Formats: sequence, C-alpha cells, structure tokens
Amino acid sequence: MIESVPLKNRCFDGMSLSPIKPGPHTVPLNLIGPDLQVKWNRFFSFDQNKIVLQRHDWQIDSFLIKMLWCDISQSLKLRRWKNINLTFDFSQCPKLSKRVLQSLGFQLHKNMSKSKFKKLTFYFYENDSITSHGLKTLGRYVNQSIGKSPKISLGFIRACTVTDKSLETLAINISKNFLNLYRLIIRVHRTYRVSDQGLERFISICGKNLRKLQHFAIRFSECQKITNEGCQYLGKTLSLYYKNLHHLSIDFRRVNKFHVSMISDKGLEELGYYVSQYLKQLKQISLNFANQNQVSEKGLENLAFKVIESCPQLDQFRLNFSYCNQMTNIGLKALEEKIKDHLPNVKQLSLDFSGCYGITEGGLNSLRQALTFVPQFNLYC
Repeated sequence: MIESVPLKNRCFDGMSLSPIKPGPHTVPLNLIGPDLQVKWNRFFSFDQNKIVLQRHDWQIDSFLIKMLWCDISQSLKLRRWKNINLTFDFSQCPKLSKRVLQSLGFQLHKNMSKSKFKKLTFYFYENDSITSHGLKTLGRYVNQSIGKSPKISLGFIRACTVTDKSLETLAINISKNFLNLYRLIIRVHRTYRVSDQGLERFISICGKNLRKLQHFAIRFSECQKITNEGCQYLGKTLSLYYKNLHHLSIDFRRVNKFHVSMISDKGLEELGYYVSQYLKQLKQISLNFANQNQVSEKGLENLAFKVIESCPQLDQFRLNFSYCNQMTNIGLKALEEKIKDHLPNVKQLSLDFSGCYGITEGGLNSLRQALTFVPQFNLYC
C-alpha cells in the first residue's frame, strides 16, 4: 500500500513510522494489548477502550495523583486487563515537584501487581526537581514494583534554557536510577547553550550505564552549536556503547546559525561510517536532517546508503531530507536502487523530500512505482 501524504498533514510519533492524524488528544488501544496514556492536563475520562484527554494547566499535587490512580485502578478492575502499556505524559508540566513523583511511585508500587505490567512510560518537561531527588524516588519505587526485567521508557522534553551542564546532570540521574531502562528519548529544542561537547557527554554517560537500552531517540532541533563535530561524537559514542540497539532515531533538523547549516556532508559521512560498521542489530531507524542547506546527495550516500547496505534486517526505515535544496532526481534514483537491492523485507518505509526543488514529479513517480513491494510506504512531497 502506497500513500503520498501532503506536507501539511505530516505528523509522527517518536520512534514510530506510522502517521498520526491531527486531532484531539484521544488515545485508542492497539491490537496487541491495552495502551493507557494519561496526558497530564486538567481533565481526563475513560471512554470504553480509550482515554479522552483535554489540555489544561492545573497544578498537580499528591492528592490529585491519588485520585487519578483510584480511577485508573477501578477501570482496570472492570476491564480485567493484563500486560498493560501505561503512559504518563507530564510534558506540559514544567513545575512538577519531587513530591508528586514520590506519590506516583508509591501508588505504582502499592496498586499495580507485577503480572499486569508490559510497558511503563513517562514523559517529562525536564526541570531541576526532575533531575535530582524526583527521579531517584520514582526510580526506586518503579524498580521495586515491576520486577527485574521491566520495559521502562523515559522521555524528556527540554526547553531553550538547557545547558551542557544540566544535560550532563540529567544523564547522571537517569543512569543512577533506571539501570534497566528499555527506551530513552531526549528532545532539546531551539537553544544556543548546548554544544557538541554537551551532546557527547550525555550520550556517553547514558551509554556506559544503560546496558539494557534498546530504543534511543535523540532530537536536537534548531540547536545552533551542534556541528559536524557533534555528528562525529555521536557516531563514535554509539559505536562504543550502543551496539545492541534495535531502534535508533536521530533528529538534527534545522541545526543552523544565521540561516547557515552547521552540518554538512562531512558530518553525515562520519556518522554513517560508525552506524553502519557497529550497529548491526538495528531493526528500526529514523534519520532526520531536514532544512540542512549544506547537505547534498553526497551526504545522502554517505549516511543513508551505508545504513541500508549494512542493515538488511531493517523492517522500518524513515528518512527526512526535506528542504535540502541540493537533492536531485539522481540521488532519488540511487536511493531507489539501494532499497530494492538491500531492503527486500522492509515493512514500513517513510521518505520525505518535500521542498527539495531539484526533485521533480517525474522522479517521485518513478520512486512510487519502483517501491510497490513495500507493505506500508509513505512518500512526503
């Protein structure tokens, strides 16, 4: 099934390649088992097999945590669900306190039996209370309540106030308190205070300690001090500590200063070398270098082609080079041949070349026709 999606409808969720339709915060259950997502806002309600969420900015306290948990527990008893995927989204709550996390951890430990957990996910808007005592307390309760091999995920949404030092502190706290972490998502957006060295310190500290990590998503969009050197640091650190990764997402979109791209073909060459040589167990990969005016077809070849050639077992592959104006039909044709030759079993494929003025409708039509063997193919144009 091939689907061409207009640019205005483009929407993705983290590591997943499946497009999500824009709309109200309604989270349905998946086909495998129950998925409960509690997105912290003022109201929430259970509606059959889903939670309907409405956005507000109430202060969260321990009493509200307790009341929420009563509703969750009652709903689970009525439905008799097992192997639950439970998500708490605090990404809209910059003033979350350590007492709230302590209360949440206590309620998890008290109310949820080990047999019911399949995955447990937390999303935070990172602040000082989260990086210190809050994470320590939550981690202790969570590790006690769900056994020795939980699939725990942490996501951190960081604002423009983040620095290299605070990023390092966050990495230390994650490493100390969540040794069994299954998935880690770090998103830093629109800042000039995070440099290549801060990126390198964060991923190296986490890599040395989080030996069970299988999903890693790194998003440093619109960060003015991330350069080719950062790509090199990232590649080297991934090759040293992350060889067992199954899912990798790298997002360096709009990394530029005064409208000049800080990442070029050279940075992509360094990153492509290390990923292709050392991360042989990847099953899903997402690469986003949108709005990089110094990236050409040479960068596409050095990164994407090497990954495709070295990881034939990939079942999900996402590539975003939108608004990279040096891309042409020649690079698109070469990409088409690489996918046909090296990814015959890929199940989900997403390619985004929107805004690339060197790519014509003829080149896109040729790509659509050549990749009809892919069960789920999304081409953004």
